[in-house]
Amino acid sequence: MVAVQERRLRDAAADRGLALGTIFAEHDRGTRIAFGDLLDTLDSSGVRHVLVPDFGHFSPHPLLQALMLGRLRRRSAAQVHVVDG
Repeated sequence: MVAVQERRLRDAAADRGLALGTIFAEHDRGTRIAFGDLLDTLDSSGVRHVLVPDFGHFSPHPLLQALMLGRLRRRSAAQVHVVDG
């Protein structure tokens, strides 16, 4: 399943003229370590695009999705692309 999602993200990036760099994934439910790593990477790099399969990958809860997306947008100028949206 992970390989299929990674391929879909790579294809979506290529369709947009982008190259897929790092994939951030939480391995423990309820943690936000990978999300913090994503924000830190955006702070320290020239990356300006983030691809997500859907907002459910931030969180299954719509309010938490909105909060995380807002935090991402406040911290960086990255454009968020929803692949399956």
